[in-house]
Amino acid sequence: MLKRWAGLLLILGACHLQAAPLQVSFPEIIPLSFITPDGQKLGLYVDLMTAIGQEAGIELQLNITPFARSVNMVNHSKVDLAVHNTKAVHTSQLRNLGVLHMTDLVLWPSPSSALSNKSQLNEQIVGRLRGGCRRVIDSQNIQFYDINDYNQGVRMLAAQRIDLLCGSREAILFAIRRNALPALETGLPLRLEQMQVALLARKDLPKSQLDRLQRATQKIMKSGLPQQLASRYGLK
Repeated sequence: MLKRWAGLLLILGACHLQAAPLQVSFPEIIPLSFITPDGQKLGLYVDLMTAIGQEAGIELQLNITPFARSVNMVNHSKVDLAVHNTKAVHTSQLRNLGVLHMTDLVLWPSPSSALSNKSQLNEQIVGRLRGGCRRVIDSQNIQFYDINDYNQGVRMLAAQRIDLLCGSREAILFAIRRNALPALETGLPLRLEQMQVALLARKDLPKSQLDRLQRATQKIMKSGLPQQLASRYGLK
């Protein structure tokens, strides 16, 4: 009898462990993934990931943190899943379950600046989310200024406290419009590279979970939801 009870407890314990939600990391970037003042988690990536989890029948715990912290969590396997620029994290231990978004990494100029190529960056002050952009810009001849978010970045750009702002074209443009800075909107940003934002998973997760999430990602991305969410968050 004791053996039967012990066996049942082991089974129940295993079920409990399997039922634990998968931890998902997002970088905090308005309007892609952010937390509202009243604690809601919103954004294009958040809503897509929520839909993917529901389609896959897998419970998720969403974690939105500053860019550098999110990269650290992914690179040190502190989360199960991540929605991230694939070039910003170490992907050797990750499985790409599908592309969620394509966007450009750009340098956005201040009203008094003009930029046609990276050779003009000498002695410029470049705003960036902490830990970002260093890989694509030679930092020897410039000064990086770490910002908390793109709202702060565009305000500093408008006040000419920084010369350029590095980041996602869509997120910077959203911040410009949100802060009513029309003089910045007419600027001509320099495109640095195209960024692929994907759902990334630890390779050591159960294959059944990885396969379900991959199928769900494919189904959601083929639906009309990505376009609906892009319109909802002012990205179209």
